[in-house]
Amino acid sequence: MNIQRHELRFPSARLAVAAVMVFALASPSWADEGKAPAPAGANAPARQNLPNPITQTAFSKGVMKCSSRIQQVTTFATAAPPVNAAMTFFPPDADNGVVSVIQAIETPQGPVSVSSTYAPNQATGCQATYDAVTYHSKSCQAVAIDVYKDLKEAGQAQKSIRILEGGPYLKVILISADAGCVSVKKEVIHQ
Repeated sequence: MNIQRHELRFPSARLAVAAVMVFALASPSWADEGKAPAPAGANAPARQNLPNPITQTAFSKGVMKCSSRIQQVTTFATAAPPVNAAMTFFPPDADNGVVSVIQAIETPQGPVSVSSTYAPNQATGCQATYDAVTYHSKSCQAVAIDVYKDLKEAGQAQKSIRILEGGPYLKVILISADAGCVSVKKEVIHQ
């Protein structure tokens, strides 16, 4: 099995913006592709029309069918550079295989890890799933109220593990950790 792994490092937001501008000017058909709805919690819908560096890498490796979905999911996570990312795909036909991306993001609140997977050729086009893992320096009760206030309590797996849901495609698990809380947000994007 031939698996290729590509790492992206963007130490400077200026470099990433310059790369996006060059690619956007060279790709007039991009606007037709970015019409998928933003994932729950997306905070930058206007930026979806400009390809981010992760999407540019996917394009350069021949991933076309899932490029708009990669852009959709990774854009909300890249709002706080620097972003370190790694992409895995199966050559020689990267456009028809599963693509996996993992991002490590430094935020003012602490590090966040976002892992996403993309599957082309599905009944509704390219489907995706992502997991965002975040450490919060407050209790899980406070995280549920402050961060995930729109989600409903779906149960408690154990004393220190709470489950929240935002419909059939969005789940959040809150795990007590020392004086804080680890949230694992899982969403499936299919349309």
